[in-house]
Amino acid sequence: MPYIQGVIFTNQSKANMIQSLLLAFEQSKIKILNDPILIGELQAFEETRLPGGGLRYAAPVNDHDDCVMALALAWDAAKDSTPVRVEKRRQ
Repeated sequence: MPYIQGVIFTNQSKANMIQSLLLAFEQSKIKILNDPILIGELQAFEETRLPGGGLRYAAPVNDHDDCVMALALAWDAAKDSTPVRVEKRRQ
């Protein structure tokens, strides 16, 4: 049975995941599907400076960031894993 670990989102944990995802895009370490919902959420996603100096990452008001956060969670879990090479089966 696979091990399942819960994730508690805080401003800091969310910021860490999003910054890691941003770096993955910048370094071409991640590719995504050509999904209009995901791409739309990624394009709309915002960074806001908080009064205390921290950053808040979220979708604009009345918008969603579920796909962005799912991608960030997936990247967070996969980034330190050994890459899997998939080869075509011989027929």
